[in-house]
Amino acid sequence: RKLTEQILAFSRSESGALEQVDFAGIVREALTLLGRSLPATVSIVSHIDKELAPINGDATKLMQVFMNLVTNAAHAIGGAPGSIVITYVRAKTLPAGLELPSSPAGWARLSVIDSGPGIPEECLERVFEPFFTTKPVGEGTGLGLSVVHGIVSAHGGHIEALNTPGSGACFQVLFPLAASGEDTPDQTRPTGDHHANRSDN
Repeated sequence: RKLTEQILAFSRSESGALEQVDFAGIVREALTLLGRSLPATVSIVSHIDKELAPINGDATKLMQVFMNLVTNAAHAIGGAPGSIVITYVRAKTLPAGLELPSSPAGWARLSVIDSGPGIPEECLERVFEPFFTTKPVGEGTGLGLSVVHGIVSAHGGHIEALNTPGSGACFQVLFPLAASGEDTPDQTRPTGDHHANRSDN
């Protein structure tokens, strides 16, 4: 009942206000909710850098992005045992050739990797198109990843879908970090990237 009340409160909350958001905190809160709702056969391994600077955005929509990516990952695994690896760390480097707006405070990288069958190569470039879906007829609307793409873009970020070596899909999201001062950009504390090899409790 408590979980249902939390989800209802989240879905009814007003969105649209941009403010400095502790996205690491949002991820930890969402993981608590998801840990109670995902199948017992799906394990979650996470590494969340709690020291990252906030990002400028809409907390409700950012929660929607994360919840959508993780639930999609669980759906990709299906009924078989599997795992989802989640990292949220400072991005030390950006993809070559990617044009992004300036971010004096640097960038954060969210990665959601599942152990499912991966995305067919012919579908990789289309996964963010409205109404495109790899799910069977009657399951899903194809709007989820399109909405996620729109939210990420509206926050000045970038999202891409990749296949990981061996198996599984990886969704990587880049968000510009907010400057520490209200008006004067400032560098946040460097934290460095870490491998997702432990659960974040």
